Amino acid sequence: MSRPQKMAGFTLIELMIVVVLLAIFASIAMPAMQGLITSNRLENASNDVSGLLEYARMEAATRGTAITVNFNGDTLTVRQGNTPLRQITLSTDINLQLSADDIQYNATGAASETVSIVLCRDESAAEARKIIAERSGRVRHFGRGMNENNTALTSCSP
Repeated sequence: MSRPQKMAGFTLIELMIVVVLLAIFASIAMPAMQGLITSNRLENASNDVSGLLEYARMEAATRGTAITVNFNGDTLTVRQGNTPLRQITLSTDINLQLSADDIQYNATGAASETVSIVLCRDESAAEARKIIAERSGRVRHFGRGMNENNTALTSCSP
């Protein structure tokens, strides 16, 4: 007489317990992921703005003519005269604060003035990114929530 073969596998109850545990872990991890996503959006926007300023400076020096970067709400446009050369639009949840409405780079790559730019979300200075376009043409950007003095930003104002 043969013995019945033993069946291997999971019971429905074991499977349900695993699914419930996965749901609990996912609900714990989700808020942390939202903060990471927000931080990455600000970092990407900061890199986009810095890159656009560097592009404008390079184009001014390469073309031997004045190039202007216009800031209009969440849109930044690089222009030679009235001709747009490049444009970026920031996410609507990112607030852009500036100390000037535009920057003009001359044929040597120098800027018309020093301009401070702060990118913020939900008025959180701790998460903000600061960029300074100096008169020399150099573009500096600082870490999360930090300013040029390596101290914490206290507001989202430039």
